[in-house]
Amino acid sequence: MKLWAVAAAYGLWLFGIEAVFYLVGGSDENALQFAVVAGVVPVLIQLFLLGFNPLGLTAPAKYSIVLVLVVLLSFLGHADNWTPLIYVCDISFLLGIAIIFAGSPDPRLLRSTAIIASVSIGILLVYVNFAGEYVLGRLTANGIQPNFWGTTGLAVALAAVAAKRLPVALFGLGAGLLTIYDASARGSLVGLLAALLTLMIASAVRLRSYRLVAAIAVVGGIPLVIMSVPSYLAAIGDVISTDVFKLNDPYRGLGSGFTGRSDLWAEAINTWMRAPLFGVGYHQSDRFITDQLGAHSAYLSTLADMGVAGLLLYCGLLLWSFLAGLAIEDARTRRVTLALIVGYAVYGLFESRAFNLGNPFSLLFLMVGFYALADQQRRRIALRFRSLASSSPISSPVPTPAAPARSPHG
Repeated sequence: MKLWAVAAAYGLWLFGIEAVFYLVGGSDENALQFAVVAGVVPVLIQLFLLGFNPLGLTAPAKYSIVLVLVVLLSFLGHADNWTPLIYVCDISFLLGIAIIFAGSPDPRLLRSTAIIASVSIGILLVYVNFAGEYVLGRLTANGIQPNFWGTTGLAVALAAVAAKRLPVALFGLGAGLLTIYDASARGSLVGLLAALLTLMIASAVRLRSYRLVAAIAVVGGIPLVIMSVPSYLAAIGDVISTDVFKLNDPYRGLGSGFTGRSDLWAEAINTWMRAPLFGVGYHQSDRFITDQLGAHSAYLSTLADMGVAGLLLYCGLLLWSFLAGLAIEDARTRRVTLALIVGYAVYGLFESRAFNLGNPFSLLFLMVGFYALADQQRRRIALRFRSLASSSPISSPVPTPAAPARSPHG
């Protein structure tokens, strides 16, 4: 009961950020700031009900210190107001929440939080899909642009893989996929497909005996069934290329330079060249890019914002947390960790999401990434302890001397 109370606090906090952003149409920075700061509530509930386990938190803590230092260095020579100080405080606050979350004594908190976030935000998405407006065929609810809804749909769908019960998982996946389709958010769709493919491969590696044979038969049989009916195969291909990915669209198709992204990517690279090592300032590169949503690439945006140092930090966290996530023992926690990390990494190829301050998907990524690092360190500490215990002479069984033989006459 205590676990679910804490998970509900974290999940509803993420839902609250999404709901506030929707209600204010994404235009009230103060309201969003208050929603993010409300993260102190689930932290206090966790500390009161579950406590805090500092074991294994050295890695995420050191990473956070280095990241904040790079953020500070990125503003050197580029700060002309109080905005940098606000950004530094915000990112330090969110990194602190992620560290405390990773310090939960109950390892089930991650998957439980993901389930509640998926269901609660998924309910909001169902409402938005039916009540929202559609501009040029794309979901644009309350004036908020389509790619934001695609981002939210991706987060909901990926978090749903933590669910144990199939109806809960299908609801999250369905709500997320419906939103991605209605928003025509192709980057989100690619991120979802990459994450699901990763989960399939990771699961296949662990299969043994008859389960492995059955999986091979199913995977191998699906293409054979599709290829046996060529007309359906052509129809499916046409729907995917035309309706889903819009490859023939004159404004969003193959000849559009990734929907104009190639020009924005060039602008981001030119911005980075102004300050190659530490960039032009955390979240400041948008001033030099013509699109108000930035470079539409998490990697190039990070490069322009924080230079080579920031990009290495971001890519390092992606790779480090992914490798750590592969070894998580609990299957559901491992699934949601890998799904969120891979989905976030692939989605970042198309949208400017990296160290973001007010997006539930970015916050989930930080929480999941730090949990994976902490879990890896705890396993190493436990292994080292067992190794020391087994090699200690104190732990070796000491032979008990035989009792002296007694005469039958006493």
